[in-house]
Amino acid sequence: MKTKQIKFSLNYLWVALFALSLVACSQDNNNTENEKEEPAKSTLTLLSESEYTFTAEGGTGLIEYELTNPVQGVDIAVKCNTNWVEDFTYASASSISFKVRANSFQDSRSAVVTVTYGSECSFSINIQQEGYTEPEEEIDVEFHATHYNSTYYGRMGTSGFNHFVILSDTGAPNASSYYYNSTQYRLDLYAEQTGFYDDRLPVGTYNYDSRNSGKPGTFAPEYSSNLVVTDYDLFQYDIIDGTVIVTEDSIEALLYLQNGELHKVTYTGEMKPGYPDIDPDALYSTLDRDYTINFNSGSLDCYYRGDRYGVGYDCWLVNIIEDPSDYSGSYLQFEVLVTKSQSGLQSDKFLGNFTQYEYPSDNFINTFMPGSKIDGFSLQGSWYSRCESGIIDNLHQAPLMDGSLSITKSGNTYTLTFECVDDMGHTIQGTVSGSIRGVYDNSAGV
Repeated sequence: MKTKQIKFSLNYLWVALFALSLVACSQDNNNTENEKEEPAKSTLTLLSESEYTFTAEGGTGLIEYELTNPVQGVDIAVKCNTNWVEDFTYASASSISFKVRANSFQDSRSAVVTVTYGSECSFSINIQQEGYTEPEEEIDVEFHATHYNSTYYGRMGTSGFNHFVILSDTGAPNASSYYYNSTQYRLDLYAEQTGFYDDRLPVGTYNYDSRNSGKPGTFAPEYSSNLVVTDYDLFQYDIIDGTVIVTEDSIEALLYLQNGELHKVTYTGEMKPGYPDIDPDALYSTLDRDYTINFNSGSLDCYYRGDRYGVGYDCWLVNIIEDPSDYSGSYLQFEVLVTKSQSGLQSDKFLGNFTQYEYPSDNFINTFMPGSKIDGFSLQGSWYSRCESGIIDNLHQAPLMDGSLSITKSGNTYTLTFECVDDMGHTIQGTVSGSIRGVYDNSAGV
């Protein structure tokens, strides 16, 4: 009995060892299968630039990348946060081409393109595009002016204050004339006011205004032109578009002329108003003695100019002619300032007593402006003259520089009583009366 028990135990041991070997082999096989089921991870690497810059014209670009360990059934995907980057094309197994549309706007713009592979691999690139700028046009004529002349007219029925500027190679004798063998660019500019009767041309940009609105920051076509003067001929070309840029000591103008040419005009230097042939201290009176003027059947023309000088008071220009039948005889004009509460087109708004304004006083109420010829030929302010068939006699005229004026009304008759002094000390006095022929509104935009 003892021998049989030992034999049975040995058989059982061999069976157990065999079973253990099978288990171990099965585990080794399972480990090998698990290793085969976990392939290496995919990677996506950008090889080209991460920033692209395009001009406003647009263009094409190429994105280059490297993909390792691709997985069957997974594709490269591209998306963009704008619609002006388009036409993504897989140019090869490792590159993507794209197109950038032209930018028609002045502002620059940006986009982001994202390239992905599966859910874990991606990169992004940034695209910048410049804004559109107008191409520079070919300049037909470049002219550097050596002379600056100007006239300040203030408000002339406009919201802007008028500066008439002449840029030339010889200077100008006055605002309406020229020298032979010269070139002029005549610019009728309108600006914001910089101070009462401040005749300096304000810094700023002035754009061509075909409507002649007289608004600040514009120049008008009516008196803007290019003059070319030879010994025998004068050629005048209207300016039909353009821009004038003024700094403290320079002017640059791009001007389109009616002959189709584009002119670039520049000036650098002092911008002092006036003309070489006009002495700012000149005496304009041509009288040789005192004058007394009396008549009672004249005719008045009254022009309402609004706040012409930008001082808070309204301006009226009151003219009276002795013989209205052919506009002849003694002629007087007074430019008077009244309070805005008295303003309007009604003819009685300029009635009252007035004294001559004295620069630089702030007292404008019930004053009349002294006579001047700021441009060398037109009568500004208050004047006495004689006329013949509507033409002023330059040999018989005088600016009214000091004194007093009274304007009254009785029925339909207006009476001007005045005692004034011209710039040579002659007394011009008298009483004139008449009816109103017309009342005119020259205050548009003021």
